[in-house]
Amino acid sequence: DQEALLRIINVPRRGISDSFLDSITQLNRSQNIPLWNVLEKEEKKAVRSFVDLIKEATLRFKQPPFGEALTWLIEKINYKKAIEEEVKSEKMRTFKWENVQECVNALAQAEEETLQDFVANTSLNRQTFQNHQKSSGDKVHLMTFHSAKGLEFPACFLVGLEDGILPHE
Repeated sequence: DQEALLRIINVPRRGISDSFLDSITQLNRSQNIPLWNVLEKEEKKAVRSFVDLIKEATLRFKQPPFGEALTWLIEKINYKKAIEEEVKSEKMRTFKWENVQECVNALAQAEEETLQDFVANTSLNRQTFQNHQKSSGDKVHLMTFHSAKGLEFPACFLVGLEDGILPHE
C-alpha cells in the first residue's frame, strides 16, 4: 500500500529527497495513479534501483525459503551498515540488529507457512497480546516512544526527556 511504500522507500537512505516524495505523492493523488506506477515510470537512478529491488524481492518471496529471502534482502540493502551509521548508541545498535536477526529466525522457522500466513499469525499474536493487556484492568502502559507511533491512546507522556535521549536532534 502507499503508506508502507513511502515508509520503506528511503530505508536505508537512498538519496530520495522529501521534496521528490512530495511531488510524486501529489501526482499520485491529482491523477489518481497508484504510487507504485508513478515510481515505475521514474528515471532517477535511486528510484530505479529501489523499483528493481522491490521487483527482485517480490520474486524471491513468492515461495520458501523465506528466511533466506529475508537474509538476502538485508544483505542487499546493507541494513546492518545502515543501523551502524544511523543509530548513535552502541547498545541501541545491538538491540536493533538483534531484532532483525530475531525476525529472520522467526521467518525461517515458519517455512511451512505462506508468507501471508506468517504475517497474519504474527499480527494476530500481537493483537491477542494487546487484547490481553487491555482486559486486565486499569494500569499505566510503558513502552518506547517508537513503539507508540501509530497507536491510538487517549494520552501519552514522554517522561525524563532530556538532551540526547530522544534519537532526533
